[in-house]
Amino acid sequence: MVDNDSEGLKGDPRRQAVPSLKGYAYQIWHSVYRWITLGKDDVLYLEGAEDLDVLGPEKAEAIQVKDTKRSGSITLRSQDVLEAIRHFWELQERNPNVTILFRFLTTAERGREQGSPFGNTCGLDYWDRCKRPGVDLHPLRTFFQSQQTLPDTLREFIASSDDEAFQSHLITRIDWDTGSEPKEYIESLVNKEVAYYGQQYHQLPPSESLKVVPHLLKHVWDEVCRDRDRRLGYSDFMRLFENATTERINKQELRLLRQLSASVSPVEALLAYGTAGMGSLPNIQGMDLRTYPPPLPDRVARRENLVATLFQQVKTNGLLVLKGSAGMGKSTLAALIVHADTQEWTWLHMRGQEPDQIRGLLYQAALIHPEQSPEVRVVLDDLNFGSRTATYEDALTGLLYAILSRGGQVIMTTQGDLPRRVTSHFPVAVVSAIDVPPLAVDEIKQMVLDHGCPSEDEQNTWTMLHIWATTRGHPQLVHATVRKLEATGWSIPSSGDGSEAEDIETVRREARSALQEQLPSEEAKSLAYRLSILGQPFRRDHALRLGTSPPPSRSQEQHLTSSLDHG
Repeated sequence: MVDNDSEGLKGDPRRQAVPSLKGYAYQIWHSVYRWITLGKDDVLYLEGAEDLDVLGPEKAEAIQVKDTKRSGSITLRSQDVLEAIRHFWELQERNPNVTILFRFLTTAERGREQGSPFGNTCGLDYWDRCKRPGVDLHPLRTFFQSQQTLPDTLREFIASSDDEAFQSHLITRIDWDTGSEPKEYIESLVNKEVAYYGQQYHQLPPSESLKVVPHLLKHVWDEVCRDRDRRLGYSDFMRLFENATTERINKQELRLLRQLSASVSPVEALLAYGTAGMGSLPNIQGMDLRTYPPPLPDRVARRENLVATLFQQVKTNGLLVLKGSAGMGKSTLAALIVHADTQEWTWLHMRGQEPDQIRGLLYQAALIHPEQSPEVRVVLDDLNFGSRTATYEDALTGLLYAILSRGGQVIMTTQGDLPRRVTSHFPVAVVSAIDVPPLAVDEIKQMVLDHGCPSEDEQNTWTMLHIWATTRGHPQLVHATVRKLEATGWSIPSSGDGSEAEDIETVRREARSALQEQLPSEEAKSLAYRLSILGQPFRRDHALRLGTSPPPSRSQEQHLTSSLDHG
């Protein structure tokens, strides 16, 4: 007799298919997510050339999906990685007239190759680095020449191609999406996407929309099991959603409902319908979601070389983080990059928003569907991480994952560092931050020329001696100085003329005020006051030691506050 409470029959664990089934489930959930986020002209093929193929008007993306975190980290020497490179190359050879992109998506983390052929850098990280211009490609070429499992045509191409062809035909075509989120996270993204669609286009509460998700899973599974023509479009999702949320009634029931509706007031009907489940989505009504970048300041420094470099970086990595203190021109630099692009960007103003509002904006941005392409481009302007950051960390992670996984781009401007809970979900190369540099001499010269300095000699004199000496290239101060000099006809102020100093001091005071607004606590503000009286550069350990000292008395604090306000 078998005990119903026993653990079942004892069998051979090696014959159990649990890991394989988990892998299939992970692939199905990713298939659903890709399906419901397709562009209107895109088609999703299941189990085509790869696990998922997304074909659009101008390019195709082949995607391998692997839930292999339990098997350990992967490197460029891993069999799965080398097979992925081989599959991409053979796929491109079979389809020479199609631009093919390849995404290797896995829950496994990146490891370092034995023998350290790329120094202290993981091979997959070095691959990502080689997507940027000016990186030495020789170590990558040498490494792959020794990989006998690669096709002969590919190894010949690696050995004989120039750097531009090597990058454009191989390196930039393959994305290593490692450390991908677990199945539960993809489920959450699917649920949010479906809930938003139902609320936006069918005025359904999320509780009703989420009932469609099992139908989506079954439909994808049925398609995968078909012998051929395993394709899905966004219109298929729309039809399935409508069918799953539509109740069909006979004519007699319809006649009774119409009679009832004629005798019931709109308020009673609303109360009868109810609002169950509406609280599961963040309240994003009335939030300031801009779909265009702000105008550039008058005759701003164009920073053409820097903009070109950063423009290429965000195209390559998908994410660009611009760091800098108040007045360093982070937002202006982001606007210059966006203006250099012919594609549409969504611009989100984060400064002054409460954490709950930030969370709502991030969720809203993650659900954007552009008209022409699934690639979403978003600027998160002035997202500074202070108190209650945990409120929107998951929303930020979801936004970055949703956009980057669809080939989109994100530019973020901030005064601080991204939270570790966010960066841990993405490769190091993707989340690297750029400190916005001061204006270079040639950039200041360009501004002076744009503002009408009358001669080359005067331009050089003002740039080298006056403007640089008074601003050290601080963008906001440079802009204010140049505008002041233009207003005075580029005349040299006398030593007793304090009007220019007053004008620049106003800019400095505004920058200090903006910085104080970003300090997360009164303790941080107090420490800033205390550091402001040092009057010279100081090391981080000195600042930390000062922070552990007893706080000043009220009279001392008033003196420190006065010192900060007056320079």
